Amino acid sequence: MPYDLQNSLRPTDERAALELDTARAIVAVSRQWRARFAERLRVAHHTETTYSALVCLADAPSGLKQSEPAAKIGITSGALVRQLDVLEARGLIVRSTIVGDRRAHLLLLTPAGRDATRELVGLAQAFRATLFAHMDGASLTGLCRSLSAFSASA
Repeated sequence: MPYDLQNSLRPTDERAALELDTARAIVAVSRQWRARFAERLRVAHHTETTYSALVCLADAPSGLKQSEPAAKIGITSGALVRQLDVLEARGLIVRSTIVGDRRAHLLLLTPAGRDATRELVGLAQAFRATLFAHMDGASLTGLCRSLSAFSASA
């Protein structure tokens, strides 16, 4: 891919320049999205990790082993344990020993945890609605397909 190093590091090939612009836009949107959503979660006294853990547990009404959510959320088990401690102290989850395996714990949402999860899911839905308000259904469908294809090839 030829670059014009005297004037800039911008590719001189039109396709390569478009790919660079698209990559930069994806990175910028990702950073902005996470920062803006994190701020909304902070106002609700949560983090991305506590939100993700609660949603993960809500998707498993019979509970999950403590080792399972970390992989689903994409964090280390140590980081998850710290967040589970916070959620447990706030009465949003309970940990119970699994019969036959004293080292393993089952995680369950409490009624307060289900209420908090519903509130956070509503917050996330409102956030997405605000961000996508300017897009019609066809544009949103096209964007979703393009990002899915990009994700599959990344």
